[in-house]
Amino acid sequence: MALESEIGLVGRDGITALVESLVERRHKQPLPVIVAFGPGGSGKTSLLDHVRRRYRDAPTAKVDLDRAGSRSCKDILDVAAEQLRSCQHAEFGRMRLPRYDLARLALYNEPADDPHHRARELAAKQMTRLVAVADAAEVVEMLPPAQGLGKVLRPLLLRLIGLAVIAPRSLRWLLGGPRVASALRWFENYVGHELKSGQRLKFDAALVHTWSLNRSGDTLEIDRLLVAAFLADITAAYRFRGCYRRMNSLLLLDGADLLDGIDSYLPPQRPRPAARATDFLSLVAERRVKEPHVPLLVIATKQSAPSLPDSAPSVFLPVRLEPFTLAQTRQFLAEWNRTRNSTVESEALVEELQEVTHGHPLAVRLAIQLVQFVFARDQVLPSVRAVFDERLPVDETTTFQDAMVGDYLLLRFFQRIPGAEEMPEREAAREIFARLAAPRLLDRHVIRALLPSTWSAENMRALLAQLSFVSQQGDNFVLHPLLRDLLARRLREVPEDQPFSHRNVHRLLNDRYDSLGQREDALYHALALGEVHLVAHRLRPHVDERSDRWIAELAAIAEAPMPPGEG
Repeated sequence: MALESEIGLVGRDGITALVESLVERRHKQPLPVIVAFGPGGSGKTSLLDHVRRRYRDAPTAKVDLDRAGSRSCKDILDVAAEQLRSCQHAEFGRMRLPRYDLARLALYNEPADDPHHRARELAAKQMTRLVAVADAAEVVEMLPPAQGLGKVLRPLLLRLIGLAVIAPRSLRWLLGGPRVASALRWFENYVGHELKSGQRLKFDAALVHTWSLNRSGDTLEIDRLLVAAFLADITAAYRFRGCYRRMNSLLLLDGADLLDGIDSYLPPQRPRPAARATDFLSLVAERRVKEPHVPLLVIATKQSAPSLPDSAPSVFLPVRLEPFTLAQTRQFLAEWNRTRNSTVESEALVEELQEVTHGHPLAVRLAIQLVQFVFARDQVLPSVRAVFDERLPVDETTTFQDAMVGDYLLLRFFQRIPGAEEMPEREAAREIFARLAAPRLLDRHVIRALLPSTWSAENMRALLAQLSFVSQQGDNFVLHPLLRDLLARRLREVPEDQPFSHRNVHRLLNDRYDSLGQREDALYHALALGEVHLVAHRLRPHVDERSDRWIAELAAIAEAPMPPGEG
């Protein structure tokens, strides 16, 4: 949900208060990995944008995984490291990441001849950039009168750092300075203790060992090294500086579903495969168990409910982004009108917005935009449901600019389905979910009856338990009411001669509930079939008694249950 920056963040008071309490640095405070999850359009990206604006003075890195070409640990950390290095504040200063720079050397190809010499040479070149004299040399080289001095300083510095790599630990501080000495010591300790069972190694031997791991395909250990180095650099940046570095650093990951390399909504003809062992978030959480006081607050967003790994379940803090309540929809409309100098506002409009959109934040915003646009064009206030057949506003940032609002919202719900619009996986998933949207409640029998014979009902149940647009009621499931409304048209478009057409699906469900004696559910599907006379027959005794009980009974027959938090 892309909101205007001046509107703020409506309906997210809980998670913003949580972030506020965690950003301020407190000594030895363990920080969780916050995973904010919700269906497409629930405000996940807006949340991260708000956090970035709100805490612009804190060292912050944001990685948009939907746009990232690669989602490996190295590429994510490279983007984060570059952004953190570019952060500069009068009190905080600049952040340098020498341990991570050294750890990246593990990704080099091992040379065929004299690998130890090559290791020392690479380390010297990498560490040269970290010393203050190196920065001075770069400046000097840009000044024509002193270019010769810069050419002298750099080779001398490279020689000193090269000696520091092979020198005893006690002399490194004199040769390379404290930053180089501590980075080299950390790398040696990590490889010796974590990868070589407690052995004490010199730097060149430690780097050569990581090359052998990389060559043998042990990418998991290399990724663990990169994550550990990155977190160690964050910790070191705050050491002895707590009096003026008062805010934790922030790492924001948008679209973290994509980290495990598996699309969330694969057609469940088979069990969902296990996530990759090198899932970045899992590795961060694994390291946070060993080093809980790293001053880095990680906030990730997902569309599916996060599955907590056995290695670090207590590190993750899942937060569901709930739909707007009626009061929050009213607040959003008021804020929108304030920023746009609009007068299209009434309690009837607020109630209609809530009823039609079910509080889905993106649907609320698009509906408000188009209601105001149509009103300005026709001088007639349109119904909210009617604007779902309008084209997207011209300022909506998307590649589907010509899409209708209803189709676009459906696309956002199914954003993680692999492939393009015409791909069989996406079409199959939409066809199946259109059937599953017909019943008010999905139990085992209904799921099995509505799936193709080649699909596993148990695998589908496992998938439904993960999806953020599905709520669970005991052993049963309920789809998001807005998604059900959007899919109803899809089901009506299925040709009547197909086995799972609109009429055949509702007839199957009507017969099932009728046989079970569940009259309200049976009549619900009778209404969908247009058999109004059955409902009238059920309500007639109450009408004849001139009792108002028929109103409540009709509401119970016609209304689909709403997931928690949408009352």
